[in-house]
Amino acid sequence: MGSHCRSAIATLVERQTKNPCTLSLPRRSRETVPMERTGKTKATAKVLLEAAVKARANSGDADLNNDSTIEMLMQVPWPWKMETSKLNEGSKGNYTDVIERIIILGLGAVKLREATTGRMDRWLGKERRRRVG
Repeated sequence: MGSHCRSAIATLVERQTKNPCTLSLPRRSRETVPMERTGKTKATAKVLLEAAVKARANSGDADLNNDSTIEMLMQVPWPWKMETSKLNEGSKGNYTDVIERIIILGLGAVKLREATTGRMDRWLGKERRRRVG
């Protein structure tokens, strides 16, 4: 493998075939489909691989992707949790009320890619200040 094709990114596996450089993401589990992109240079292969990873993450074959909203996130596990939980009906009602009245109302339209730690921390601080008293 030529030194011009060595990657500083540890998670990428690469191999050189004559001129082009091929970068691959290793298989993480049996369900993961390996991903590989080839370019004339390491930089080109890296750009192509990153674009393919991003496209896969945004594909419609998952319940959620980075364009999903927090409201959509809450709709994925919550109905199942309510059906399978041993919580009493009053507690279930309280949790559902908090989710609908506070979380979805305050954050429901936020896309998952926008839900950074800083943004969530600021929102939580604002909610705490609003409800003190």
